[in-house]
Amino acid sequence: SKFHFDSNQQGTTSDLKYHPGDATDVAWMNGFNRQQVLAATAVYVQSLFSFNLPLGKTIWGFKEVRYGPDNNVPRMLLALFPRARIIYTVRRAFQTAESSLAAWNPNLLQDADSKERLGQVQSCYARYINRWINYSKYFLQLADQFNGSVFVARLEDSERQFRQMCAFLGQPFDEVVQNEMKLPFNDNPRSTQLLGAAAIRKSLEECRNQFNMDVGTIEAKLGY
Repeated sequence: SKFHFDSNQQGTTSDLKYHPGDATDVAWMNGFNRQQVLAATAVYVQSLFSFNLPLGKTIWGFKEVRYGPDNNVPRMLLALFPRARIIYTVRRAFQTAESSLAAWNPNLLQDADSKERLGQVQSCYARYINRWINYSKYFLQLADQFNGSVFVARLEDSERQFRQMCAFLGQPFDEVVQNEMKLPFNDNPRSTQLLGAAAIRKSLEECRNQFNMDVGTIEAKLGY
């Protein structure tokens, strides 16, 4: 369309201004300001996640491993909902990368005795480590920007931190939570088996040495 109302004006079609030439300058105009768009987005998100919420429940939450630096959704959610809380659950970098490697790329670890295959293992390992670094940096920065809205929970220290997480969320540390804490943590036996070959262990050790300094700095900030 090549017609638009004057800024801050409400009227009839007789008030429209006509652009006989290129209308690129008004192609993206609409009747919303920034605050109205943010308010409408908040209403949409709230209605989406509170749909079919059990009767009497007014607090909702969810787990999403893909929200982070690639899409900036956590920062947007905290901006939309000032009372929102985010828990970043993390464990040590090298264990995370090796577990991911065994879980999602087992084909690379089978018969990995050729130079080409070991190179593929190291490239994949580096990708998982860099993802851990980028996500951890992102949530640490988010914790600084939104003071009191982001809690870092170390998986290795989860039993002690359960009480802290409940306090952070404003929820009671009750019998239900304590029973959850008693559930066994299951290791994936395939991880140990696939990562146990001598050539793989040597390759992973080279990867750890490459990232040891960067990982150590971030782990210290995370409380390790």
